[in-house]
Amino acid sequence: MAYHSKHSDVFHKHKKCVLGNNIENDNKVQGTAKKLCEHCKEIDKGKAKR
Repeated sequence: MAYHSKHSDVFHKHKKCVLGNNIENDNKVQGTAKKLCEHCKEIDKGKAKR
């Protein structure tokens, strides 16, 4: 499931994304925004630090 913050133009798609996990539930919106966050891109490439 893709999600983003009401206050951001990037979206997240991985549960392991540190930035995405820091979004408070009140600000979390289901769906995509303009672009995928850089950390999620790194997870996709298998290069993210865990």
